[in-house]
Amino acid sequence: MGFLKEEQDLIRAVFDLKVAIKRFGRRELEKIEADLTLEQVIVLSIIDDGEGVNISQIAELAERDATTISRMITGLENKGLVVRISDREDSRQKTVYLTKQGRESLQPIDEFRPEFVRILYDGLSDDDITHAINVLNKVAKNVEPQ
Repeated sequence: MGFLKEEQDLIRAVFDLKVAIKRFGRRELEKIEADLTLEQVIVLSIIDDGEGVNISQIAELAERDATTISRMITGLENKGLVVRISDREDSRQKTVYLTKQGRESLQPIDEFRPEFVRILYDGLSDDDITHAINVLNKVAKNVEPQ
């Protein structure tokens, strides 16, 4: 049994949207001269949202393998944007925190977020956005393990 045309179109549209958003994000980072890659911004944002997260948690949320994230964290440490601290309960585990400089590096990106969202949703009604979110959440739920 093959995919129906509509099924292929939805999967392709989701993939194309992900690619388009990444490209847009990269272009906008270049404009604001952030001196960060999109992937670094994603990792810094994850750390900012969950101060004291470990490499495994970051890797899961960033959808990258732990080795790649560990190397990225080393690079961000070298830039003075993050610091790794031994976990109080398990000294073998390291938790990652933003430094003051790391928080400051996210400021221009945070300031651009409302404009990013405005551009993303241009021409869409509130109903369009709500419907799209509901459909995508249903699809995501369908593929998650029970």
